[in-house]
Formats: sequence, C-alpha cells, structure tokens
Amino acid sequence: IVDPGETFRPNETLPRWEMAAWLDATLSWVQDRYADPPTVFVDTDGLDAVDSINAIRQVDITRGIGNDRFDPFGAVPRWQMALFLTRTYEAAGNELPEATERGFADIAGATPEVQAAINQLTALGVTRGTGPASFSPDEAVTREQMASFVARLLERMWVLQPVTDTCDTAVLPIRCSGSIIEVSPPVDLRVRVPVFMAEHVGDLDVAEALFADPGTRIDLFVDGTPLFVRSTSRRHTGAVYRYWEGLIPAGARGQVTVEAHTYLRGTPTTIRVIVVEFR
Repeated sequence: IVDPGETFRPNETLPRWEMAAWLDATLSWVQDRYADPPTVFVDTDGLDAVDSINAIRQVDITRGIGNDRFDPFGAVPRWQMALFLTRTYEAAGNELPEATERGFADIAGATPEVQAAINQLTALGVTRGTGPASFSPDEAVTREQMASFVARLLERMWVLQPVTDTCDTAVLPIRCSGSIIEVSPPVDLRVRVPVFMAEHVGDLDVAEALFADPGTRIDLFVDGTPLFVRSTSRRHTGAVYRYWEGLIPAGARGQVTVEAHTYLRGTPTTIRVIVVEFR
C-alpha cells in the first residue's frame, strides 16, 4: 500500500492525493477494479495518483470539494478521514455497525453523516480517538496515523478471494488454478468472489439485471463439500458489484481445496481452484 523508501516521514500531514492512493490500494486487497477509470476532477491531470483518485470516486469514497475539484494537495482532517474509511469499508461490500454514540464530546458540531462515520469507525476498532472524550475532528491526519487506520481497517475487511495464477481457456468452463495460500492462526475465513461492471465499459442497469438473473450464481466448495453462500450487491456512482461469500469455520487444519464455480445466466464459465494451508 505504501511505497517503500528510505524514509516514511511519519509526522508529515497526509495530502488528499496520497490518501486516495492508499485507499485505492487498500480496496485492491479485497476486490478488483477496472483499469483506467474516467477522469472526473479538473485539478488532477498529470498526477501519478490520478487513476486512484478516479477509482475511489467511482465507488463513492470521495465526492470532491465541489465544482469538479478534488484539491489533491489539501490536508485531510480527521473528520474527513472517518468518512473516507467508512466509505471504503462499504465499497468493499461490508455492512457498517450501528452509529451508536461513543462519547466524543467534540464532534457535536459535525454533520450527522460525519458523527455517524466517527462512531462507526470507533465501533470497528479502527480509531480510539485522541483522548477519553475527544476525537479532534479538525486536526490534520498524519502519515503515521493513516497507516494505523488503514492497517486496522484491513483486519476488518480481509477475505480470501480465489485469485488465480494460470487458466486453461480451451473449453468452458475455464479452469483456473492458484497457488497455496497460508493462513495462521486458525480463524473463521470468509471466502468471497466479487463480480463487477463499471459504467464507462457497460450499462449498470444491464449489469444489475445480469446479476439478478436466477441462473447467475457462484457455488463454493471446500474439498468437494458445498459451502452455504450468501449473495449481496452494491451499486455505486460508477460501478456495480455483486458478491458471493461463504465461511470456512475456525478449526480447519492442513490443506483444503477451495473451488468457486461461476455461472452466468445458467452457463458455466469459470472454475477457480486454490489451495489453502491452515497452520
């Protein structure tokens, strides 16, 4: 997520363009996105992070500051960071906890949306505030703080996605094989397969109709035994996702083979196979 370098500069304020790059990279750990999303903002041309900025706009993590501007070099106050992180959590297909009041006395002047985001982020354990009853919403986020927030958020978002290395495309369904993934210690392991479409390459209404078709499904198997699969969907400004998710309960040991069988309108298209090593 963070580019390796000689120095990290932990106490420096994190600019908005770098925040976008970090959040885009965070989201890429749990789901794919289309390359080259369309440019939305007029003040981001030429930036290395322009694709990341456009990508997080596509899934509603950022909305800019108005007048088609993003303000890439502006600081990120902590109240805004809370919005960005909760939206990232939702953009990955997760449901936020209740926005129960967490006792911060200094957020009363914030909008209801900001207050909810701060309380939800606290409920997730991503932030603890800056004191017993303070969040310091207007303080600028430093690189060190953002690194901690992102790491904690990833712990709540992490799923096993059958990403594969090689595919045999000679016949349908395409059969893809992945490498061994090690998991330790034994935990409940979410297996999730997302399918998505972006607005600039397809009609989102058509995508939703395809996903809603009874013949469109993903079956998950562990060592040949079917997993119970839950399916959810999420529509954003520029993309629509549907997720198929199953759970491998804690207690699994040794190597297990996970298969994801994909059907589009009843036609088998892909079998993804990976091996998980529980240690």
